[in-house]
This record gives sequence, C-alpha cells and structure tokens, in this order.
Amino acid sequence: MNHPGKRLVGSMMIALLTVALSACPDMSGARSDYGASGPRVLMMTEDGDRDTVPRNSRVNKRVLAALQEELDQSGLKIYDETALTLDTSTPGRQRRSDAELVDVARATRQVDVLAVYSIYASAQPVDYMTKIRVRVSGRMFDVNSSRMLGSFESELPGFSSAPANCSRECVLENMGKDAKAIAQNLGDALQAKLNRPGNADVRRDRDGGWRAGGSDGYAVEYKITLDGFTAREMDAFEDLMVQKFRGYRSHRSIDTQSKRRTYIYESSSESSALERNLRRSLDHLNTQGQVQFSNNAYVVTKIGLRNSVRDGAGDRW
Repeated sequence: MNHPGKRLVGSMMIALLTVALSACPDMSGARSDYGASGPRVLMMTEDGDRDTVPRNSRVNKRVLAALQEELDQSGLKIYDETALTLDTSTPGRQRRSDAELVDVARATRQVDVLAVYSIYASAQPVDYMTKIRVRVSGRMFDVNSSRMLGSFESELPGFSSAPANCSRECVLENMGKDAKAIAQNLGDALQAKLNRPGNADVRRDRDGGWRAGGSDGYAVEYKITLDGFTAREMDAFEDLMVQKFRGYRSHRSIDTQSKRRTYIYESSSESSALERNLRRSLDHLNTQGQVQFSNNAYVVTKIGLRNSVRDGAGDRW
C-alpha cells in the first residue's frame, strides 16, 4: 500500500526565477527613485514542471507569504501577483509556462524585476520516521532589458523529521514549517543580487543639478532614440546624456543613420526624471521636439529648429 506522504510529492523543488521586464511605462509612481528605494519586485510561482509544488498548495502559499514578508521588512517594494494582475490575467492558473509568466509580468507595466519561484520537496517514509526535504533555487531577470540578474538557491541543512505514519495533512504541515527559515535565506540572497542601495548622495552641481553625485541605486536599461536630428545635434544630445543626466551609468549606440540614432542607456534615475532631462535637453539645444515614452523606450523626435546648434570653443570630441 502506498504511503500517503509518498504519494504527495516524490520530488518537489523551489526554483525562484526572476524575469526581466522590458515593459515599464511612465505611470504615476511606476518608478520612483531607484537610488533611494530600489526596484519594484513581483514574486511569481513557476510550477510548469509537474514535479514542483503547485501554485495553490498550502506549502507554496506559506513560503510565498514568508518570503514576501521578509523582503518587505528589508525595505524592498514587493508586489503581490494576485492583487496586481487581477484585471490583466486569469487568477489562480496553475502549471504555467515561463513564457506566460513573462507576459503577465510585462502586462502589469508597474514592476522592474520579476522573481518567479518553484518548489521541489520530498517526503521519504522509513520504518521509524518520515524524512522531509525542501529546497529553493532560481534566477532573476530585469524586466526592462531581459538581463539576467543572478541565480540563487536555499536549502536547510539535513532534513526535517515527521512521524513514521505521517498522513498527507501531516506532510504538508511539516513542509510548511520550514517556510520561514527558507524565506529568510532567500531574502538575504535577493537583496544581495539586486544590489539594494544605501543612502544615495544626491547633490546639485554648478550646472543646474541635472545629475546626482555618488548615486549607487539599481540601474535600468532604457532605449533612447533620437529622430530627425543632424549628426552634430545628436552628438550634442549625447554629451548632455553623459555629462548632465542624473544616475548615468553607461550607454552604447546600437543603430546609427544620417538623422537617427538609437542608444541603450543605463541609468539609476527614475523614468520621470529621465524624461524631464530629455525635454530639458531640447530646450538647452534650442530645438523644438517631442518626447514619447512606452515600454521603457524613449523616442525624441525633432519638430523644427528655432536656432541651429552653433560651434563653440568648448566643443568636446
């Protein structure tokens, strides 16, 4: 006769998977100051593997609740999937593919990092006890750039013991008891991987306070396209993005045409501040234009010039 604990889970395991969002629009509060508060994280269960603990399991719910509480106490902004996706996806779906998880996360248009986890555990009955093991592992991705942020794993040393004739309810309860300890370990790993910032040293400089000094916040990759500008104007715009913009980390050009140039621009600045600086750059260059923003991509389109950008003795190469 099969042992009920053995029927429950032959081998279940937690894989915490964080997928990158490349769709965070300019919403009110959608991206406050990364340098001060860190990224917004959405926790999701990856249970596509039939050996994993299903999403509606009480074990999964206890692990998720403990993990959310631990991360919330650390200062990270943690979003609940059910509450956030109630209007954009079917609640309670189980055994979802990775592709579905990414689509759901991007559809929220409010988070920066997706953390998707799965639970693998085992209940092994022997003559004198039932040995229970639970392990948590996974990966994290930036939703904006699909960049891998890291992988991690948490497992308590040894095994938990339960009575020899442990029923299904007994096994579930004993598995759930490890949730808090696992969540604490994962909380530490998540904070380290996300490089949660300390106090950002934000100060104004003599050029008008466009950039922040010493900011070590969470950096996001944006796509910025300059459309309709001359090569000289685009060079001047690029100088401003590098020298003046708050939170600048790095940039690279991925497409250049005679009057169009596209950059991948990495910054720890909030999206609203970046948009503000792009508009300020148009004024600084005496150029009329529009700034559009969608899915973490900016398009700056030149409408017409009031004055051409003129050469000066202080031009930089």
